[in-house]
Amino acid sequence: MRRIDREIKDIEEIFQIVRGHNVAHIAMSDNGKPYIAVMNYGYERKDDGLILYFHSAGEGRKIDILRAYPQVYFIIDLSNGLIGEAENNPCALSWSYASVAGEGKVEFIESDKDKSRALDLIISQANGGGGEYEYSRALLEKTCVFRIDCTSITGKRNR
Repeated sequence: MRRIDREIKDIEEIFQIVRGHNVAHIAMSDNGKPYIAVMNYGYERKDDGLILYFHSAGEGRKIDILRAYPQVYFIIDLSNGLIGEAENNPCALSWSYASVAGEGKVEFIESDKDKSRALDLIISQANGGGGEYEYSRALLEKTCVFRIDCTSITGKRNR
């Protein structure tokens, strides 16, 4: 990281950002061409490790890419607006943000039990609270659920 003065080193602060957001941008490679999907997520913390969960239709370009090239990069970010005033020195303007980025490998979830648990986590993240829900067999069959076991995560902030 070039701007180490903006690096977030505290893992608790990194997880606070993950907890406080609802959308992740997932970058993947489609035969050397970049492709990004913006998706809601749920997460699970394993010690200092992060597991992200996503759901999608079971077919389409994104799923084709992930099955062929499961190595991905992600970013979860929040932008808060400009810092500074343009009138006095427009080149001194900066942007306030907090972000968590990382990489990992996609693993598709097949069992109904594991899909249900992942969907509960996704809904809880979007809903701001926990819960267990009932999902029909038909819904679970047609819903693609996958996870990213993050092999690295970093945080960055500009206030």
